[in-house]
Amino acid sequence: TIDDAFASAHFNMGNTYMNLAAYDKALACFNKTIEIEGPSPEVYCCIGAAYEGLEQYEMGLKFFQKATKLDMMYDEAWFGAGACLEKMEKWHQALHFFNKALKLHVENSEYWKSVAHAEFKLGNTVSSIDAYEEASKLDPSDKEVWLNWSYIYYEQGDYTKAIEILLQGFAEIPDDAEFFYRLTVYLIEAGKFKEAFNYLENALILAFDQHPMLFE
Repeated sequence: TIDDAFASAHFNMGNTYMNLAAYDKALACFNKTIEIEGPSPEVYCCIGAAYEGLEQYEMGLKFFQKATKLDMMYDEAWFGAGACLEKMEKWHQALHFFNKALKLHVENSEYWKSVAHAEFKLGNTVSSIDAYEEASKLDPSDKEVWLNWSYIYYEQGDYTKAIEILLQGFAEIPDDAEFFYRLTVYLIEAGKFKEAFNYLENALILAFDQHPMLFE
């Protein structure tokens, strides 16, 4: 109201719309920001994320790449491009972009996790396991890391190792129902039915409504 040409207001309004998942309105705000103060890697990234939210992944990729051209050191732009390619299941290209982001910010657990997932999809099991291990050190409270990492061993039929990894996650996240349900499955596959029953009982007490994940 006071100053329609105040770019920061439009930019922050765009971020607020992003949090409300109102991606079309967010795009309008980010485009207005560029109209007022010109392009920047940050605003291009936000536009890319809005298109990603709208499931227009090609457009999202285009704007994330525009951001990298303005600033080659902007790790979030490389990561965003990788995320769009991941959604399109272009795993080789996604991995390339995730690795670019990781080189710029090696302490980012989300980047390690994304590299791990892409490596797994490409069948590079050893690289995937190594990346999940790094992610677990950087953010041991991220349950996805433990679930996905242990699943690799489960898929290979190494139920003992799958159980071992998930128990490490339990030490960090003790009261998550999904861990109880997942461990129930691993223990059943390992033939440890009495232990499985104990975990199942606790899972049902913690969150009965989540029991369909057993079948998933």
